[in-house]
Amino acid sequence: MSNSLLERIRTFNQIFQNSQTSGIDLYKLCNTLGKVLECCVTILDSKGYILGYAFVQDGGKNIGISRNEQSTYVSGEYNSQLLKIRSTRANNFDVPDTGGEDCPVTVAPVYYGGDRLGTIVFERINKEMFTDDDLVMVEYAAMVVALEIMRIKTEIMNEDERKRSMVEMAMGTLSYSEFEAVGHVFRELKGSEGLLVASKIADREGITRSVIVNALRKLESAGIIESRSLGMKGTYIKVLNDKLLSQLERMQ
Repeated sequence: MSNSLLERIRTFNQIFQNSQTSGIDLYKLCNTLGKVLECCVTILDSKGYILGYAFVQDGGKNIGISRNEQSTYVSGEYNSQLLKIRSTRANNFDVPDTGGEDCPVTVAPVYYGGDRLGTIVFERINKEMFTDDDLVMVEYAAMVVALEIMRIKTEIMNEDERKRSMVEMAMGTLSYSEFEAVGHVFRELKGSEGLLVASKIADREGITRSVIVNALRKLESAGIIESRSLGMKGTYIKVLNDKLLSQLERMQ
């Protein structure tokens, strides 16, 4: 490997400099790591789901991922073995489902705040051992991946909170009778989308059809649902905010 450690770090850092968004493309990160370290790279989360990978060397199998690149996760047994590795383990020759007995494999756990977030697996098919400079890049990559996974988790949490707040605000605009009507509608729907006849629900529950219509309009104007009249067939309803149904269950 002719490139110096500094040159490789600079190449790696270009991922952040060239990023057009707040996040990092983990597949591009794997591709760059694979090139600077001349190895196959796979990033897994703590459950074994594949967050990114790169096949750099011809013939690389890379931890049980088929060559057609269709797999989205590794086996539970394999992931359990990886999770038992608590600190970076370099130049292993006994890691199953990799290139072979004579192919060095380095496994780097990904931690943040003491929590195990995932694992990065580096596999060399050319049988060249990972050097100390290589391991500096491995540790640096593990830190970057930890920060990115935490960013993704925080983004998901923020999005979930935003959705819950939208549902709570929309439900707050409903009168008591409209709230009851919404409950009847979604019990009838039995899922996140479907077709129902408002007049039948109104007759069965002893409420007016207008109460149901007004309630659905309020939810639609808040972006919680989508509804479309199909004439005599009824009304098609689709839930756009996946927090609606769970919120209804808690409130009823």
